[in-house]
Amino acid sequence: MIYRLKTNPCCSRENVVTGDCYRFTVLTPYLIRMEYNEKGIFEDRATQTVINRNFEPQKFQVIDDESGLQIITDGIHLIFDKKRISTKGLTVKVK
Repeated sequence: MIYRLKTNPCCSRENVVTGDCYRFTVLTPYLIRMEYNEKGIFEDRATQTVINRNFEPQKFQVIDDESGLQIITDGIHLIFDKKRISTKGLTVKVK
């Protein structure tokens, strides 16, 4: 017997912050999907962890300037240097 789960891997565009090589999707105030690809190609298929990304639009603030990118929700503060994701260039602080 084959079981198939109904999936909805596409998310609300209002929840997405993108750059040339990165994409962040704010799923909840405490859950942000992080992607980085040198060619700007991102994965939209469902994963075993999150098969449905069509969450309600989330409230968050974006600060995008020369020094980097910040995404601030009610639960976390993400700071990204807009370079390849690394331990030195990405920080997530839980409020």
